[in-house]
Amino acid sequence: MSQDLTAVSPPERVLKTLLITDLVNSTALVDALGDYRSVEIFERHDQIARKLLIQFHGLEIDKTDGFLFLFDRPFDAVLYVMALHDALAELSDELDVRLAVRAGIHLGEIVLRKNKAEFVALGAKPIEVEGLAKPTTARIMSLAQGSQTLMTRTAFDLARRAAVGHDQTPDDIRWVTHGEYQFKGIEETHMIYEVGHQGRAPFAPPPSTEKAGRVSRRSAGEDVAWCPIAGVKVPGNPGWKLERKVATGEPGEIWLARERNPVSNADRTIALDVELITPRKRRRRAFLFWRTFDERDSTDGTPFWELADPIACIAVRSGSQEGSFVMLTQKPLTCGRDSTMDLRIDDPKVSRRHLEVYPKGDGYAIREAQTRNGVFVNGSRIDKEQVLHNGDEISIGETVLAFYHEPEGDRSPAGSLE
Repeated sequence: MSQDLTAVSPPERVLKTLLITDLVNSTALVDALGDYRSVEIFERHDQIARKLLIQFHGLEIDKTDGFLFLFDRPFDAVLYVMALHDALAELSDELDVRLAVRAGIHLGEIVLRKNKAEFVALGAKPIEVEGLAKPTTARIMSLAQGSQTLMTRTAFDLARRAAVGHDQTPDDIRWVTHGEYQFKGIEETHMIYEVGHQGRAPFAPPPSTEKAGRVSRRSAGEDVAWCPIAGVKVPGNPGWKLERKVATGEPGEIWLARERNPVSNADRTIALDVELITPRKRRRRAFLFWRTFDERDSTDGTPFWELADPIACIAVRSGSQEGSFVMLTQKPLTCGRDSTMDLRIDDPKVSRRHLEVYPKGDGYAIREAQTRNGVFVNGSRIDKEQVLHNGDEISIGETVLAFYHEPEGDRSPAGSLE
């Protein structure tokens, strides 16, 4: 259930999705159409914006040429603003006047402050929104062009995940990244993303402005469309979807990818380094740092992609190093509390040299090293050593590790990924 924001008193910190819209060229419209005609048009715009707000569970906070809205979920804000773009396009045709809004969406912590009744009676807003998230959202909106919706990373990721399989997700929705931007007065940089209807939204990298500029790590306009997030398909690989991110570290991100075999109706799961998912027909290099890729990698404009070979790694599932991982090679991997270990675990119940993972046949095995507390695989203590299988859970002290690997003999022929 949505929070009753009008009841907030005293000031309270909450996490909300902010949406700021701006009616493009509103001053020019007043100048061209005159006061009375422009007022009529602006009133129609306001009516549309407020009626849609009810449908998508938002709250109006402020209004100038556009609006400041709050939503509980980024996906609700996305659905709202896409419906607003559609409705204004229809109104433009009806009135024979070009009407468009630009929009910025950001998820952040804000402070809600309720104005006193006597001040509201004098014209003050019932609710004031304060905090860095508000000017950040305004900066994002200011980068956008007409009919363009820009977002920051967390809002983008959560909205895109919520869109997977949702019955209200438009069939022609497209998700794009435009790179890193620095905002005036805000120390932290932000990755900027865009969402919209294919063929209708601009999907163009925002040009730098006086208040925001693109960080010049590489040239603009070369990254689009795909970035790793749970539930999305791996382009060019029918049947494969990213299931969940299992680790993040200096090497990059490790994700589990799942395929449903159409013949056996059985699932197959492999671990992938998303930085190694590369275009098969590559005329331009993939910019792996951004985990996005150039859509001009094939002659017909459709990206060609291939899954990287499944990797072998040990990921820390829980404990003080949760989220870290180490790739496995033909060299034995050491794990323990000592600083000389390949995988150091800061856990008082873990011995200095607790275990080793080493190659065995076409896979890997695990053995106890110098420990009294034992090594447990899938809940059972091993008898000195044991062969590991893809997805095995390894417990040492208060720390849980996971082993990911698919031996060569278990992999489908390369043609199955075409």
